[in-house]
Amino acid sequence: MGKLPKKNGAINQKCYSSRADPFSDPFPEYFSKVDELRAKLRTDNKRYVITKTGTRIDCPTGRKLHKGVLLSYLAQGTIADFINKAALKIISLEKIKGWRLVAPCHDGLYVICKPVHIQELHEITMSCVVHYPMCLEVKKHKRETT
Repeated sequence: MGKLPKKNGAINQKCYSSRADPFSDPFPEYFSKVDELRAKLRTDNKRYVITKTGTRIDCPTGRKLHKGVLLSYLAQGTIADFINKAALKIISLEKIKGWRLVAPCHDGLYVICKPVHIQELHEITMSCVVHYPMCLEVKKHKRETT
């Protein structure tokens, strides 16, 4: 078994150091591309990113730009754009459908609804990312009542 080269980055080292054969997975290529993107963002000498949907996110003045800040802004900002778009559509249908948007939170939306509405919520969410290769899912959680 080979040893992962250090140039593939800390993510590769952390994720694959405990695997029997780290070179059998497709993920090293993915992690290498993530490391390349992170490096490119840092070498552009900008204190902002443009999300995949076109939103500009600036790093606050005075905040130190560590290695992953801009990459995090890019990923989280892009997801936030999708979530916010879906949230606005859901809010516009709340009274008609009897839904209640509890909160958009990080990379998710929490909606109180009947089980029969889950597919429709999934379709609304997916319509917000139709032009982007994203993998999203709508999960059903049973609410406990006391």
